[in-house]
Amino acid sequence: MSRRLRSPDPSEDQQTPSAASVGTRGASPNMSSRRSHKRKTEDTDADITLVKAEGAAELGATAKKAKLAFTKHERFWLLDGNVQLQIGHTRFRLHRSRLASQSPWFEALFEKRAGGNPTIDLDGPDLDKIVFEDEDGMDIIYLDSAEVKADDFTALLTAMDDAIECHTDDPPAPTLAAIFRAASIFRFEKFKAYAQKKLTHLYPSSLNKVIDAFQPYNTNMVIFARDWNLPHILKRALYDIVRDSEAEETYQPDETALADLYPRDLYVLSVAQRWVALEWMGILSLDPYECKNESCHSNSEIHLWRVVHSDVKIAETYTIDPICGMQALIDVDWKKYGHCDACQTRRRNELTERRKKLWADLDDWFEIEMPGQEEEDEGDASGDGAET
Repeated sequence: MSRRLRSPDPSEDQQTPSAASVGTRGASPNMSSRRSHKRKTEDTDADITLVKAEGAAELGATAKKAKLAFTKHERFWLLDGNVQLQIGHTRFRLHRSRLASQSPWFEALFEKRAGGNPTIDLDGPDLDKIVFEDEDGMDIIYLDSAEVKADDFTALLTAMDDAIECHTDDPPAPTLAAIFRAASIFRFEKFKAYAQKKLTHLYPSSLNKVIDAFQPYNTNMVIFARDWNLPHILKRALYDIVRDSEAEETYQPDETALADLYPRDLYVLSVAQRWVALEWMGILSLDPYECKNESCHSNSEIHLWRVVHSDVKIAETYTIDPICGMQALIDVDWKKYGHCDACQTRRRNELTERRKKLWADLDDWFEIEMPGQEEEDEGDASGDGAET
């Protein structure tokens, strides 16, 4: 019954953003104007003062950089730090060696600043567009051309400092997404892998891990997963929205509103919700069996009605959640409802296969391409903490 949905506007189709093209929240450029609800970061209201910069120069360019008023980061202003990084109006004072040891991009940046010619193949922001300024012998590096948010970079630095806590206590999904974005842009590969594994664990796409409970921040994860081409996370987040009839009443205070999703996904969700409801109605029309066992009553429509509507009340419980609804039907003790051993096995096998097919069909309805299960299986493996 599956069919391929098309986006209302083909121009809205997404591709994985390169680090240099990521918008202020990691979105690809053709999506950056979509939302009006963006949160103000800690540096949004800072006053900007333009001053002629002394000695400011771009790597590979001669353009001057006007100084901007800045705010020292409350936590990441290390008195013994030997390099300053500025994103927007927020300035960090950090250890150059720590950054270089974790990020080949920063290692290459510092090498180029020192007059070297790094030869590593990097996917990150263009080194030639990074602006340096020397102030009393200390480099100030302006990272605005990398198009990263100060809040995301803060989340990454926090994960680096609090590695043990991050390993034992799962940060909330928005924090993990922030770590992933900043780590992806600046090539902190261990922390990118760490954040992706944690998110895949929170939003698994494996059929056997779809349970009744919903994760919060599904709308945030839909936007994030579309932007960064993470289909395993996207599928579970979309399905949880489809089956949560009270989604808007259960939002977290900092959760993205449903209306602020991309138009493409609003359309996909509206169609998918109607489709799963129709699928569920068809599933509930359980076929009676003709069994040669005289003591078997699997042909009794009364028994089937009791399972669906009376004793178990599966029909009303899973109106828009056929995946969990079919699992509930599979778990029914069908022998209590007139089935012999053979008919109970047959009933469960048929429901299991139908459940698998429906879950696979959702890929088309959600307009996602699943690369396979290997990535998610790796994400569920033990030892998913980032090393520092």
